[in-house]
Amino acid sequence: MEGKAPSPTHIPHALFNSPRYSDVAFHLVAVDAWIFSLKPVLVEKSTHLRTHTILDRDSARKAPSNLHAGDLDEFAELALSHNYSTFFSYLYWIYYDEISFAPSHAFALSAPETASPHDCSTIATFVETGSIDGAPPCDAHALYRLADRYLHNDLRDAAKNFIVESLTPETAAYEAFSSLGRTYTDVQDEIVKYIVKNLDAVRTSAGWTRALELMKDGQLVGGSVVLNKVLEGVVAAQEAK
Repeated sequence: MEGKAPSPTHIPHALFNSPRYSDVAFHLVAVDAWIFSLKPVLVEKSTHLRTHTILDRDSARKAPSNLHAGDLDEFAELALSHNYSTFFSYLYWIYYDEISFAPSHAFALSAPETASPHDCSTIATFVETGSIDGAPPCDAHALYRLADRYLHNDLRDAAKNFIVESLTPETAAYEAFSSLGRTYTDVQDEIVKYIVKNLDAVRTSAGWTRALELMKDGQLVGGSVVLNKVLEGVVAAQEAK
């Protein structure tokens, strides 16, 4: 699924994350990785980057010489909370108004014997070859948090819509009880609506059974909140009949 913002003037892909032609460098501390960008693009598309990032002009820190970076005007050290693939996809969205999401972790949790890890090959291809074809996939949960922090309502809505539209009876419980659901009630409420609508199928899923076991053992934070919302939804649906 892709989220779209108003289409910008086309920016050649050769300029995306190009050390040679960029004037801003982001250093992601958690993985000691670098992403390069053009300041005019950032400040045009992102209010947050226009008013908060910018950046440390007096920093003596430089990108490693093997990256062959050009003259960098500004430098940002991103905290450990920033994930490389998420921020990479976010900058791609700023450049090209396209976002692509990887399958939810809930699919792996609901079918661990058959699920495969998230496909990171697209970003790996870019790192190795310097080229990329289309928006790189990213985790919708992580991107929702980043979009909320950086005040991109349209991007946040695209992530939420992907999460909700990807729900199945097997994954609904994992999504409802996730940390994202606990933190953002608008996401959790949409998932609860799905559970109420598909209650019989969800109740027989392994995820729902596991959630109840964890609640019984006192190991599921916010579990009672979800159950209360589901109960209220069921009662409301019955009264509406």
